Amino acid sequence: MIKTAALLPADLNRLTRETDMLLATVDSLTDEEFAAPSKCEGWTRAHVVAHLALGADAMGNMITWGTSGVETPPYVSWDARNADIENLAKKSPAEIKAALRTAIKNFADKAETLKDGLKAETVKTAGGASITPYAVPALRISEVIIHHADLDHRCGGSARPTWTLWRIPWRSSWSVVSANKDFPGVTVDNRRGRATTTSATAPRQSRVAAMRSSGGWLGG
Repeated sequence: MIKTAALLPADLNRLTRETDMLLATVDSLTDEEFAAPSKCEGWTRAHVVAHLALGADAMGNMITWGTSGVETPPYVSWDARNADIENLAKKSPAEIKAALRTAIKNFADKAETLKDGLKAETVKTAGGASITPYAVPALRISEVIIHHADLDHRCGGSARPTWTLWRIPWRSSWSVVSANKDFPGVTVDNRRGRATTTSATAPRQSRVAAMRSSGGWLGG
């Protein structure tokens, strides 16, 4: 599916729901829980939340690029990205939570400007992929869901069953990468010796099979 302005309301509504659940979890964390390891190797929960805050800023830059026509990369450099995450993660939990809320609001405000049209048909992600700016909210949805799971914390019984976690980010990520007209397909190695290949033009049945067979690996 190629992301267009017509799909923005649904994506933004979905992002709001996922973000609200993320914030409920982050707000429930004690200072001790913030300092505990996350599911991201080498990162505490503080690092994950810091990344979510700075990731919102980075994706906001992509929207600025799309709506202004002025090239605005997500990050100055990969080293700068890593340093910023480390620096924010060292702050107090209260400061990190505040930074996340500020970043979320700024991203939401920028995302609304996509409704006014684009001045750049494509922008580049932090990984160098070219996507339509209309796909940035879907990319953010994936980031929020995946890293919410990385916090490894159940809040109020509202956490999703594990089996659903891989399905949602995969769908969102698929919609992002396949938005590129030159998208050739994707091969996923699930680390068990089985690789699954599919493409944007493949029959729906084969695409669903690819999602299912790769689900355990994508769920982490």
